[in-house]
Amino acid sequence: MKSKRFWKTAAMLILACGLAACTGRSSGQAGSPAGADWPIKTVTFYVATSAGGATDLMARQIADYFQRRFGKAFPVVNLSGSGGQIAMDAIMHSDADGSAFLFWHVSSLVSNVSGTLPLVIYNELDPVCITVANDIMPLFVRADSDIKSFSDLAAKVRANPGKIIFGGNTGAYPNILCLGLADAIGGSFTWVHTGDDSQNTAALLGGQVDIINQNYGLARQYVDNGDWRVLGLLSDERSPNYPDISTAKEEGVNFSMPPFFYAIWGTRGTPRAVYDKFNEGIQELLKNNEMMASLNKLGFVYNYMPQDEAAKYMKDFHEGIQRFSSLFVKK
Repeated sequence: MKSKRFWKTAAMLILACGLAACTGRSSGQAGSPAGADWPIKTVTFYVATSAGGATDLMARQIADYFQRRFGKAFPVVNLSGSGGQIAMDAIMHSDADGSAFLFWHVSSLVSNVSGTLPLVIYNELDPVCITVANDIMPLFVRADSDIKSFSDLAAKVRANPGKIIFGGNTGAYPNILCLGLADAIGGSFTWVHTGDDSQNTAALLGGQVDIINQNYGLARQYVDNGDWRVLGLLSDERSPNYPDISTAKEEGVNFSMPPFFYAIWGTRGTPRAVYDKFNEGIQELLKNNEMMASLNKLGFVYNYMPQDEAAKYMKDFHEGIQRFSSLFVKK
């Protein structure tokens, strides 16, 4: 009898250990939601733009904070090109365990409307959060340009269609802005693909283009040292953080763009507990005075949105910009 009880007990223990192994839980983790112990290994931040731009700089700041906060490595990998498809593919084919995240901005949705990216990103990846909404994205010209205002710009575009060269990333936010503005004015620009923020900056400095749309934090140094002039904002109203920058509507150009935003995405099927911990880290970062002082130097205005709110915001945004799709057909 003792022998039978021994083997019965042993069998039950083996079965219990086997079940624990299959579920990935030990006895000490019983009852904990999957992903609650995130991160357990290196977490890669993929950036859908080239190094040196606003999205890249934001990702690196967050990676630095997370590495110190969570005690794991958070390398940043830039995967620009193909309208963001390369970076999206990296996340889509990553393990759904919180080991990879995508940092991208509004062009994740604009690229779909322009036809550059066939996939709708929120159907393929999980929105994790929005770090910045309503970023300050004015138009800039060189300081020696004879375009000194939106009214100047409108007059020149109507009088000489195609003469003014607008630079940016084809199929992305600046491209849709360029086409929308030209349509509102009743003229046309010559569009030149210059690439992401860093290449765009070089193109305006070097005189290859006449006008660009850029994050104000990145561009401010060129305004301060006299290389560039701020033309103004394509928003419905002035920014409370930069009240001296006027809008196109104030000068009679009846056109505005939906607010620019920066978002973070995860692999579809990743446990909600992973995203919760990620968002806890972001919220802690936004309360950290040292980190915020560093991030504010980039010129961002933080309007953080957690996962569910961000998901709704992005779907509404995507629906709102469908009106621009016909402009790409015309082009």
